[in-house]
Amino acid sequence: EDLQIRLACVQVNDLKTGWFSTPFGVEQGDVLSPTLFSIYVNDLAQEIKKTNLADEEIKLQGMLNTMNDWCNKWRLTINGDKTQIVHFRKPLVPQSNFLFYFGKTTLMFTDTFKYLGFVFHKNMMFSEGKQLLSDSAGRALVLANKGIATKY
Repeated sequence: EDLQIRLACVQVNDLKTGWFSTPFGVEQGDVLSPTLFSIYVNDLAQEIKKTNLADEEIKLQGMLNTMNDWCNKWRLTINGDKTQIVHFRKPLVPQSNFLFYFGKTTLMFTDTFKYLGFVFHKNMMFSEGKQLLSDSAGRALVLANKGIATKY
């Protein structure tokens, strides 16, 4: 019964619509979300595994094409302007000049990728990531010390 009735509204800045029912989705933070998402994208993983091309760059482009087709099938949109490529390699190895596409959008190369607060660098150097973690830990320590000082 809980999954049958969903109410939603849309808010942009100070403007808010009235509540309306929606037959789609689960509430944000719902414990079912990760499981349902895994079920939802399971066929995408199977389709990508079928991509069996010889050249690594062509294989990656084939995977991007498969993902684009899957997104079109399920009417999902990927923001191509926010989607980038990191070519992980040794420092003396030149960056690929292969043009990757997601649909009709050319994907740009970037030097770093941040995932769960950790920075991955194209040359597999971790100094930037270590510095960010160190800075974050330092801020947390200052806040913790302030909290302790105000209690005693």
